[in-house]
Amino acid sequence: MVHSAAFLAALSICTTALTVEAMVGRAGSFHPFIHEVARPHPGQAEVARAISDLVRSVPSFEIGMACADTSICLAHQLESCL
Repeated sequence: MVHSAAFLAALSICTTALTVEAMVGRAGSFHPFIHEVARPHPGQAEVARAISDLVRSVPSFEIGMACADTSICLAHQLESCL
């Protein structure tokens, strides 16, 4: 049961990061201040950090612009999750 919960948690982190990429979102939503200081909740900072790491692993987010080929960005991000 614990393994299933951990798998579902990791899957939800990956799908959130993929959704942020697909919607041309901003990584700033996962800034540590928001999740560690403004709204500290057990586990929230850890999850936000994991999502931020995945989102920032896509080159388009490093410069804050949409990826020219979204399918390539999504594939890169999905590969990071596996």
